[in-house]
Parts: sequence; C-alpha cells; structure tokens
Amino acid sequence: MILGLLLSFWGLQIASQCIYKFGSMSARYWIIGFILGNVFGIVSMWLQMKLYTKMDCGLAMGLGVGGAFFFSQLAFIVIFGAKLGYTQILAYLFMTLGMVLAGISAVKS
Repeated sequence: MILGLLLSFWGLQIASQCIYKFGSMSARYWIIGFILGNVFGIVSMWLQMKLYTKMDCGLAMGLGVGGAFFFSQLAFIVIFGAKLGYTQILAYLFMTLGMVLAGISAVKS
C-alpha cells in the first residue's frame, strides 16, 4: 500500500513538473501548463496526505518529496535534455543515499 502511494505520488509529481516545464516554454501554453500542472499537483498532495496516515510524517516527507525531486530531475534529463554538472550528480547521489538510509532506518524501528 505504501509503495503504491509513493509511486503514484512520484508519478503525479513528475507529470506536474513536466507540464509546468512545457507550459513555460511558450507564452501560448503558459496558462494551460499552469492549470494542468496544478491539477496533477493537487491530486499528488492528496496522496501525500494519505502517506502521512500510513507512516511517520518525516519519513513520508523525505521519501515523497525527495523521490519526487529526484525522479523529476531524471525526467527533465530524458525529456528535455537537461545537462548536469559533476556537483549536481554528486548531490543527487547523496540525496538518494539519504532516502535509502531513511527507509532502512524506518524498517529497523
């Protein structure tokens, strides 16, 4: 159940961020990007609230928002060809390590 909520949250956040990016690429698409991005974002926040009921709020926030950020960045790389510097790559590796450690510590508790 928790994994399904996390995956759904991440997917909606990725969709929301990509829609915002598409909307920002042209003034013509700005308002539709803003509206659709917020629709996906609002639904994702509902899922995050569900995560808060299923697990510790700090862990839900860390895994939810951390994963959404990380996977959105990967989507930007794949879809938009975003370029990363070495320090950004290092930061993403540390962030991923932190999420894994937080998840492992929750299992042991």
